Amino acid sequence: MYGGDEVGAIVADIGRCNARIGWAGEDAPKSVFPSVVGIAGDKKFIGNQEISFRRDGCEISSAYKSCTEPEFDNWSSCLGHGMKSLGAVAEEHPLLVTEPIGMIDTHREKLLEILMEKYNFPAVFVAKTPVLSAFMHGKSSALVVEMGDSNACVTPVVEGYALSKPSQRGHIGGRHLTAMLANILEAEQPIRPGYSIVKKVAANSNEVTVTDATGIDKTTDTYSRFSRDVIIRDIKEQMFEVSDVVLNFESLHTIPSSSYELPDGKVINCSTDRFRLSELLFNSEAVKPEELEKAGLPPKDELKTLQGLCFEAAQATDTDSKRDVLNNIIMAGGSTMMPGFRDRLESSLRETSNDMLRVRVLHTPSNTDRRMAAWMGGSILASLGTFQQMWISKQEYMDGGSALVHTKCP
Repeated sequence: MYGGDEVGAIVADIGRCNARIGWAGEDAPKSVFPSVVGIAGDKKFIGNQEISFRRDGCEISSAYKSCTEPEFDNWSSCLGHGMKSLGAVAEEHPLLVTEPIGMIDTHREKLLEILMEKYNFPAVFVAKTPVLSAFMHGKSSALVVEMGDSNACVTPVVEGYALSKPSQRGHIGGRHLTAMLANILEAEQPIRPGYSIVKKVAANSNEVTVTDATGIDKTTDTYSRFSRDVIIRDIKEQMFEVSDVVLNFESLHTIPSSSYELPDGKVINCSTDRFRLSELLFNSEAVKPEELEKAGLPPKDELKTLQGLCFEAAQATDTDSKRDVLNNIIMAGGSTMMPGFRDRLESSLRETSNDMLRVRVLHTPSNTDRRMAAWMGGSILASLGTFQQMWISKQEYMDGGSALVHTKCP
């Protein structure tokens, strides 16, 4: 027996932005950290504490080359760090690992090869993130809207299987909203990461003075951008909201502002942009062409809205499945946590839907569940007694090779 009380299975969800690793059957992962590797010379640095410490010449490299292609050395290093944080020995525990929809066959095989031959796990299962997100909600059929770091992906899940061909990808992801916000904020003042400043508190008055840090001239551009983006992403997560109706650009001046204190003590205020940029997910007219270009996005006539992606994915399924998936729309990913996101998605879908088709976006118990939906679904799945026959055992791998992943993990 691989799961259950005798031998605890491990669940690893290594995404483009964060890695989440923990024990099957638990409510939350034990270890959550950025899915990047700091590389300085022949040394690697992984995890929240290691990455937050600035080092001369340290380059930041992602665990993914693209939204569906792992950078296998970095991906493996992130897994190794997560295993270490659990205090787990790979040879003693089966592993359920997630994969994004659309990963090509050779990459899936390489993934299984690493897990079996480098780490020597006794059993492995590779599960697609949309299926796990649906499973977290107790659904075998659903339309899963994943707002990832790189882009949005909408996938029909029917009877527990992710349908790759109808799946739709958009251009806009969380990193593009972050980039647009960064361009706006830094046009007024630079965002200074914590490592670039020194704070001193006067003993008598408790007055804080901020000066530029010295000895940081060998900081790499990749580390500087990573540290800046951590701050911008936090500003976005705290400030951004989604209008419940199509945004009226003529009344933007009535939107109340929200403030944020930067590490250097300066306070920034954001009002219209915190609604305007999020509006881009539902309305390609929300931002200026130059803003799209600076964020690395195509022209607005090439952008697809979330509601458009949802209906393209649903229309590509058969008639019976279409009704099921549109009645069970599931949100996953950090950008879906913006206040108002669910209501706007549902209203936008209803405006463009056939009246004969019922559209329902499911409520999620908490925002944390949206961010960690795939990991939580994997935790539930890997702890079920009925799942234990699904593992690819080490012996099966030795007999059938890495191509076994296509038949046992469709």
